[in-house]
Amino acid sequence: MKRSVLALLLSLPGCADGAPPYAACGGDSDCDAPSGGCFRVLLTRTDGTQGDASFCSERCATDATCPSDGACLALEADTAGTFICYARCETSAECFTPLRCTPVEGAPGVSSVCMP
Repeated sequence: MKRSVLALLLSLPGCADGAPPYAACGGDSDCDAPSGGCFRVLLTRTDGTQGDASFCSERCATDATCPSDGACLALEADTAGTFICYARCETSAECFTPLRCTPVEGAPGVSSVCMP
């Protein structure tokens, strides 16, 4: 089942040294296990504003493979259908800077995740 977030785009290029999952990063070498690397997410929110940030994460197939109870999502506008883990949240205070708690649609059991 493909989970999606409306009107968002995912772009993956190559986190601070020893960064945990879902923390901001600058490159793959910044991220500690269990993160698989630094993922850059560029998106346009449903309100038309844009977000752009890189964070440590992991490619995934299911929520069970994500660290720290993360959610495995592929963004709707990502034509490659790349699934990566996102931190679940209820408020932006739960997200690493510069990410913010963002509502998602089309992902059963997931109401909000930390995104740019």
